[in-house]
Amino acid sequence: MRSFSTLSFLCVIALAMTAHAEVPLRWDATGHVVVPTLVNGTGPEPRLFGTPFLDRTVEMLISRGSASGRPYQMKYAAFLLWGLALLPHAVEADQTPVSVCVEALEQLETLQTLAPVYKLTGQKRKYIADADRPAEVVRLKTIVAESCSAKPETRQREQSEAEQLHLVRSPGCMEDRERLSIMEKKASRTPEDDLARTRKRVEAHCPDLDLSNVWLVQWVPPPISPP
Repeated sequence: MRSFSTLSFLCVIALAMTAHAEVPLRWDATGHVVVPTLVNGTGPEPRLFGTPFLDRTVEMLISRGSASGRPYQMKYAAFLLWGLALLPHAVEADQTPVSVCVEALEQLETLQTLAPVYKLTGQKRKYIADADRPAEVVRLKTIVAESCSAKPETRQREQSEAEQLHLVRSPGCMEDRERLSIMEKKASRTPEDDLARTRKRVEAHCPDLDLSNVWLVQWVPPPISPP
């Protein structure tokens, strides 16, 4: 992967200090930076840009603006977004940012299941208490109402993306990725044709993605009826 030099990126920020473009940046309920974005010529739709480097940069500009008494919150956005376009060369980021709406729709579907729901904290699972679910559902519904499109075609696409994301985060997909990981080990001695078929299927339907800080469904095996 090519690397974009830190000096070059700092030049982008330096240019931003003299720019006067304005874009309404804001933070969502999870603390991520949200930027209105055109997708395939439609929109704007709110998109998450939770890259820690970007968050720290924006916070620095806001802090600097507060200290000097100047409204820095909405300035410099054009060059910051230019910097975002260059960030993939500086930060390893293989995944397309998920829209605020799609993320909220998927998490809402997760919270409305009857199965136990948890977040991964390192290697540990942190489960949500039954008493805390209603408040989290209300929070997600608020985000959906504020972020999702009122246009039927766009909303249908958002719902479809959320369903696909829910599938990728499902216990079944996590099991498939784990099975593939075991098959790829030399000790498994998996035939190459079997490995290739499994890898192609998993990459198509269950691509690897970051599962940290999102609600996940725990698989509960169905009860076995007595003979």
